[in-house]
Amino acid sequence: MSVTKICEVIVSVIGEYIDRDPATVEQKALIEKDLGVDAFLKAEIFSELENRLEVNLDEAAFHTSTTPIKLAHAIFDALRREDREDALRIFREGYREACQLPVANITLGKSLYFDLGLDSISMMEIAEAIEERYCLSIDIQEFCRREKVDSVVNYLKQLIKNA
Repeated sequence: MSVTKICEVIVSVIGEYIDRDPATVEQKALIEKDLGVDAFLKAEIFSELENRLEVNLDEAAFHTSTTPIKLAHAIFDALRREDREDALRIFREGYREACQLPVANITLGKSLYFDLGLDSISMMEIAEAIEERYCLSIDIQEFCRREKVDSVVNYLKQLIKNA
């Protein structure tokens, strides 16, 4: 979801909570000062946005997001982090299932072949385990060409997004 679409949802929710037409809520308006939203109402709005957009916002986002557009950027970043974490978790589960090894050492930045000791056969087995468990269609050659955990995570993120 784009920042623009997220901002549209934010403006709509704020409009609902302050009983204003969303078209009159400016993206750069200060949520508390310009829109008259107190801390309690802001917390309710954040909770509603977390539910509608299926995202977890940290306390820093709550305090630093002073306008709808800043909040949209914070939510966009949170969604991207969650997508990355989901893809990393999926790779770890495929690794654990295929290789029967602990996943604690699988972190971003690691080399699949040098740091984790994987080879093309183990990568194929991991891909098959992920396909079976998550009903994703993995291009085995594309998957096996990956050299770092980051690259696999980005590839899986794209597959999840398109699924």
